[in-house]
Amino acid sequence: MLLQGNVAVGADGVVYRRTKEEEMILELRMEVKDKEESMEALNARLASMEQEVYGREGDIDIPRRSLKIMSRNKKSLKSLKIKTRK
Repeated sequence: MLLQGNVAVGADGVVYRRTKEEEMILELRMEVKDKEESMEALNARLASMEQEVYGREGDIDIPRRSLKIMSRNKKSLKSLKIKTRK
């Protein structure tokens, strides 16, 4: 089917005018297609951002664990010093 404006040529070669309803249906289908493409792009962007956040959390988690270990070591050293002084 060949479309030009509101005139269409069918597979059998018959020329006919589209009705307002057909025009509206065509416009709505194009709008739905555009919105679906936008949703796909937004979902891909969201997935990318979620991966980025996950990576940052991992990057922050390593120093956080190291800090915990270091603070435990300091506490244990202080308690040893206090015990040896008494």
